[in-house]
Amino acid sequence: MFYSLLLAYGSQYGQLSADFDGFVDAIVAMLAGMTILSIIAICSPFIVIAVDLIIRVVVGCITADIAKEKGYNAFGFFLYSFAIWPIGLGVAILAQPKEKPKVVVGPTPQQIMNGKIAYYEQLYREGKITEIEFYRKKDEILMQQYI
Repeated sequence: MFYSLLLAYGSQYGQLSADFDGFVDAIVAMLAGMTILSIIAICSPFIVIAVDLIIRVVVGCITADIAKEKGYNAFGFFLYSFAIWPIGLGVAILAQPKEKPKVVVGPTPQQIMNGKIAYYEQLYREGKITEIEFYRKKDEILMQQYI
């Protein structure tokens, strides 16, 4: 196809002028353009690969940061996003934050003892037990801490 284009252009140019310097210049320009296009065609896969790697690293870092803020393994999410970056980024964005383990501290023995004494004191104030019964229960509770 290119050869037929050159022939058509050359024969048309040759009919207009006997001097073929312009025709030679046109061919040189076309060949130079073809050389540039050839270089681009040869280098374009490397350029695409380089841009792809840059995108994967940048998106991987963003994904790792999001995952770390939510309490997940940042390096694991970086690798996941590096391998499949659109899905990895989406998973990191949609992941629910991990809840930090809550430490449940039970009441201390002193608090238990005070609660029992408060319970019997309340019964005494309501008149359900006598004063002697209240002090007896209080002494029992206080003595249990030494057993």
